[in-house]
Amino acid sequence: MPLQNDHYIKLTEEDLFKIDIIKSAIEEEVSTNKIVSGMLDQGFCTALWVMKREGSITPDALEYALEQVPEELKDDLMRKISNPPQREGWETSYSPL
Repeated sequence: MPLQNDHYIKLTEEDLFKIDIIKSAIEEEVSTNKIVSGMLDQGFCTALWVMKREGSITPDALEYALEQVPEELKDDLMRKISNPPQREGWETSYSPL
């Protein structure tokens, strides 16, 4: 996706430490921007999963939103949406992946 404007996010020293730990777990060189972008993608998937589970997203909105999900996450998200956990597990596991 092309960058249209410069936007900045203030990160705390703790945030930067966490990003450094994430970077150290990845074999190839990866930028902070790529880490943050990936975390946004994960958060977006989680939000879609929760909204679908709670019935707070329309089928059309979900279809549009799924077009924004990176291909490498889409199959896992669709599997999770198609096989929701039992009610008691919902409060403890929000991550779709």
